[in-house]
Amino acid sequence: MECLSYALAEKFDLGSVEKALKEKYSIMIDRHDRVLEVIFKDRKSSLYVFFNGTLITWGFKRYELKPILAILQAATTSWFKAPVFDGFSCRFSDKTRIYPHDYFNVECITMESDDDDLKLSLAYGISLSTKLKAYENDLEAVIEKYNPIVATLSGSGELGLSQRKIRQIIGDILMFKSRINLNSSFLYMPKFFWQHPSLEEYFVMVKRYMDIVERAKVVNHQLDTLSEIFMMCNSYSENKHSHRLEVIIVFLICLEIIFYLLNLHLS
Repeated sequence: MECLSYALAEKFDLGSVEKALKEKYSIMIDRHDRVLEVIFKDRKSSLYVFFNGTLITWGFKRYELKPILAILQAATTSWFKAPVFDGFSCRFSDKTRIYPHDYFNVECITMESDDDDLKLSLAYGISLSTKLKAYENDLEAVIEKYNPIVATLSGSGELGLSQRKIRQIIGDILMFKSRINLNSSFLYMPKFFWQHPSLEEYFVMVKRYMDIVERAKVVNHQLDTLSEIFMMCNSYSENKHSHRLEVIIVFLICLEIIFYLLNLHLS
């Protein structure tokens, strides 16, 4: 069995998703904390649609998900240009755990039962990891976009940018940072585990294995560093602009004194 995970959008309208899925498929849907649990009656498959724009499936092949992905795309206004995908090899065993494959670059999951609540517990952790990967990819693109500017500053000591452009860059970085901080549930425990405390260990297991907390800290640290660089550039640009104004004012005062002395001399 395969477990497939996707980070597809910033967020989903779960009400629209539920309505569209019920119209198209013979399914049972349970609502949990910020997630739809979708059980297919005609097959041993299930999927979980999370409010944070992720999809986790059990027992599906990738080609089977095309109509479902179309439904999800219609239920959001923030579909990613480059969705993130990950896959896990799953089988049943006497213990639930996650570990790397001995030979292939794939993660393996063993489950002690075919229990839907167990799958949901694992899906909560996988959802966070996949969404975080989308943020990591976005941050990499942001750093790549602004690295040449930082390199120019390092090489020549000059930015070659207007104050307005610098402020736009700072705004882009702060907006991206607020996206992560506002949407990030990387540090909180879903309410589902308040009602099912015995399943919390599986969520924690996935979070630890995927190193979610540390990865989230690294992303925030990189954003802080990038933001500080351009904040300093903005401060330098403002000081430089103020210095120019001071020089102009001094020049105008000197000019006024010269004209005054000339007028005095002529009179």
